[in-house]
Amino acid sequence: MFHKLNQIKSLPGCRLWAKFLDGREVIYDVSRLTEVNSVFGDLVRNPDLFAQVRIDPGGYGISWNDDLDLEAEELWKNGDEVKPPFELASVSDVAQIRRPTI
Repeated sequence: MFHKLNQIKSLPGCRLWAKFLDGREVIYDVSRLTEVNSVFGDLVRNPDLFAQVRIDPGGYGISWNDDLDLEAEELWKNGDEVKPPFELASVSDVAQIRRPTI
């Protein structure tokens, strides 16, 4: 089964917030990918590039440009799940991550 993305948002600290069609939400730290492939270092060094993340047509992945992309499955399997409702401080600039209190 493939998991499809519904929303993606760049966060400070080279992290992504991703929401899947089934409602699952995760935070994914992209900086750990620099250990696997040095090309992801461009995202760590260039916050403007990192902020350009977008969902690929069909929702099966994300990309920043023609050279930098990730499958949705990577986010699904290795992201840290957060329980909705996840609060984004602002649509244009996320200052911090806040998890709901129970």
